Amino acid sequence: MTVLIIGGGGYIGSHIASELRRCGQDTLVADNWASGVRRLGNTVRAATVDITAPGASHQLAALMRTERVRVVFHLAALKSVEESVRDPRRYIEVNVAGTAAVLNAMSNAAVRKLVFASSAAVYAPIATGRVTIASPIGPVNPYGVSKLEAEGLIRTYTGRGIIDAVVLRFFNVAGCESPSLADLEGVSVMSQFCRAAANEGPLVVRGTDYRTADGSAVRDYIDVRDIADLHRRLAEDRAWPPGIRYSNVGRGLSVSVLELAQRVQALAPSKPPIISSANRAGDIEQMVSSREETQICEGWQPRYGLDDMIRATLEAQLVYASDGATPVPARTPEH
Repeated sequence: MTVLIIGGGGYIGSHIASELRRCGQDTLVADNWASGVRRLGNTVRAATVDITAPGASHQLAALMRTERVRVVFHLAALKSVEESVRDPRRYIEVNVAGTAAVLNAMSNAAVRKLVFASSAAVYAPIATGRVTIASPIGPVNPYGVSKLEAEGLIRTYTGRGIIDAVVLRFFNVAGCESPSLADLEGVSVMSQFCRAAANEGPLVVRGTDYRTADGSAVRDYIDVRDIADLHRRLAEDRAWPPGIRYSNVGRGLSVSVLELAQRVQALAPSKPPIISSANRAGDIEQMVSSREETQICEGWQPRYGLDDMIRATLEAQLVYASDGATPVPARTPEH
């Protein structure tokens, strides 16, 4: 029986595929390869699927039947907050309509188990405290709205008894297993900071007048390797309860963007300067998970700390810088 990773060619998906391959799990990656990057090369089986294309649901259903898929990890999505503000319709097409195609395919192929990559962006902003599953829902940007609407579709399918689902609301994902699996899209603030440091540029902190201790936005960082380990455990879990389960996925530790910049500065050989700039459209002040809600799988705990994430990301960016290559053009950091 096979694990199907939809969006498995991306940053998080490729780490999951690598972890499953290491553990001998039969794995199939489905992706549209829009980034032009095949992080895993020919080390895993792969199929070309565009979840927004006409007939995508039929294609996926046929694939699920042929491959005897028993669980689907759905990670295919657009993820830039700033881009979603500029083009919200595209985010609905990919993140919502694309999820509908996946769910329809699972229904037609009688595949019951789904793990969905959602986001902490579905929550309403909070001034203090930590985010729990019971925290108010209220996304402030189209990206968060698209993830929330996708969750709603999944809830409909689980409510009708068609599938059983785990919805993982990721906080800020960072780090990498190796330079070849690094976040080449350059959206996360850690990726941007480490890229700037590798190229001896300044670390730009977007927003310094938030109502936080140092004026910069506060986030909760989780290593992508820990997320891969969580998915492996879910793939191996035979005791899936019916219906839908939700989990926040973070370390439950507050890190301001300024503190992150200072750690990157300390760990980078170039010791880049830190400068400030205006707030970014669609951003929020604070988003930190509750530690009590990080155990969707028995025995799973985040193993990697902030410095581990920075070192891994910085090493990857230094490799690209030394090769004289820039994977993608620099973009505004996603705080």
